[in-house]
Amino acid sequence: MQPWSGSWSARRIRVFWVVSRVVLVVLAVVGRTLGAQHGVLGDVRLYDHWGHGLVHGAGLPVDDNRWQYPPAAAIVLAVPSALEAVTRLPYEVGFFLMILAADAAVTGMLARRSASAARFWLLGICALGPVSLARFDLVPAVLVVAALVGVAHRRWGRVGLAVGLGALAKVWPVLLLPALGAAGSNGPDPDAGPGLPAVRATRLTPRPALARLAGGLVAAAVLVAAVLFAAGWWRDSFGFLGAQEARGLQTEAVPATPFVLAHMVGLGPGPVYDWGSFQFGSQAARTVATACSLVEVAVVLGTTVWWWRIPRSSRAATDPASRTLALLLVVLVTSRVLSPQYLVWLLAVAACRPLWSGPATGTGAPAGSPDIPPTRWTRRTCSARSHRWITIGLPVICLISLVVYPIRYDDVLAGRVVASLFLVVRNLLLVIVCWVAVREVLRTSRPALLHPQRQPRQPRPRSWSRRRAEPLDPAGSTSGPATPVTSRTAPPT
Repeated sequence: MQPWSGSWSARRIRVFWVVSRVVLVVLAVVGRTLGAQHGVLGDVRLYDHWGHGLVHGAGLPVDDNRWQYPPAAAIVLAVPSALEAVTRLPYEVGFFLMILAADAAVTGMLARRSASAARFWLLGICALGPVSLARFDLVPAVLVVAALVGVAHRRWGRVGLAVGLGALAKVWPVLLLPALGAAGSNGPDPDAGPGLPAVRATRLTPRPALARLAGGLVAAAVLVAAVLFAAGWWRDSFGFLGAQEARGLQTEAVPATPFVLAHMVGLGPGPVYDWGSFQFGSQAARTVATACSLVEVAVVLGTTVWWWRIPRSSRAATDPASRTLALLLVVLVTSRVLSPQYLVWLLAVAACRPLWSGPATGTGAPAGSPDIPPTRWTRRTCSARSHRWITIGLPVICLISLVVYPIRYDDVLAGRVVASLFLVVRNLLLVIVCWVAVREVLRTSRPALLHPQRQPRQPRPRSWSRRRAEPLDPAGSTSGPATPVTSRTAPPT
């Protein structure tokens, strides 16, 4: 029998997926289990209300301030309602079937890539708890995983289509586009190990690749627009932008940590419910929320310009998944909103990194391989350390988030010490993992660190110490008897 810490077989992955997902669905449906202070079906009931209106001609719920999603989200939420109208299945059943199908697709794509990647995904979703299946964030997650698989195989049209559909469903998949700036594939990396080939990160300059990528994006936009026009949902399709701008500083957001601590010791007001979440409403909190939006825009624009201007000669070793993960972590750490289901995004992107394809050491090649120079092994070892930090840190963050919501969420809102400290520790760990991911991307993006010009060490002469101890005369010779200087052309006398 294989140990659970080792590589999982395909059968074990399937069995674990079935058992764990049944348990998560039961926990979500039953409600407040394990002493939870909140249930997770509130959003599913809201989806049911919106989906019923969409199917029966009510249009997008732009009058509801809780509608804060791009237009393609209406298509996703209307699928269970359409299934209910055809088969009489309750909306909750159709919704969980849709989410489980997306989860199975992610697990299947990761399992074909690496058993370790699939195991990381399965355990991470279990650590996050039933909230991961009670939201529709798995739908854009499966599109991002499909896009990263397309990058590994240089299917740029598929990449553009998946990114476009995901961005029109929940915006964040668009962060994959800046990471593609230096991700044009010149072929598989010879030391990437088994599984999908890792991509040699170079600049995406070939015009056919850019054309196919743009064609996929345009196809996604045309497809979504056609559905919206056919269903009559095209009015106020981008009204969600105003709702996002009006949102305040959510309680679980990392920038809200000082306000959580102040509320815990009784020095500030507590959060209030507004715009679909509990948030801090003081003037200082609104100022911090505005600053967060400015920082996010600056980070995305800055990384886009930087990664798309890296010269091809640099051969930056970071892959698109690592770049996307680092950028996504920065965006989430600086965001004014951080709901627990957002961690599904991190799990999906982190599971696609090429280091999952290597052996347990994370080096991506067998130990003692003669084809890889020592400098390359040093870079791989650094990546392995960061890989372990992220691999362990993200599930721990998910587990602490499960304790915060839904188990002890009322205690967080009331400012009780233990629950508030759990939230503070979760935010601190998220900052640490973000720093590790960003540091690794910065380190491996420097050409000097990837291919250092190491000069061969010159052997020391045997008489080095003796010759250095002998004094030299002004002419540069030793103090011994002079040696006659002979001409290079004339024969010696």
